[in-house]
Amino acid sequence: MDLDQFNSSKYLAKTDVSQSGLNLTIAGFDIAAMNDGAKKPIVSWLEPGIKPMVLNKINRERLKALCGTSDTTKLPGKRVNVYRDDMVEMGGQLVGGLRLRAEVVQNSHVATEMTPELAAALALVRQRAQDAQRGGSANPVDPNDEIPF
Repeated sequence: MDLDQFNSSKYLAKTDVSQSGLNLTIAGFDIAAMNDGAKKPIVSWLEPGIKPMVLNKINRERLKALCGTSDTTKLPGKRVNVYRDDMVEMGGQLVGGLRLRAEVVQNSHVATEMTPELAAALALVRQRAQDAQRGGSANPVDPNDEIPF
């Protein structure tokens, strides 16, 4: 059992996020009073079930750099990746924490953007490779063949 799974904080914590992170959409900002009396900005997300995140100085700077502005009225709708960074240092100790970076795009989008022509050419190449592995082909490679794109 991992005791970190029982994090009951009302704010997003490092135990809530993996190193690959979560792509999230900014919903808005607020100011929250912390337990020590300090007031800090928090960002809330459009995705349901995701806790708001307290923005420390580093993440405020990262957010400004990623979005090109510090004007919070222009940030709702922007997408970022919130990830766990185990190399965050505090007081000379590695404590880990949350960090922001540009949205992480998955490679799976490539197949959905493939044109029919490219799909046909890829199928032809795969078929010829399979035929070659079997020791012959009914359609030998002809250098004069035209690629259908």
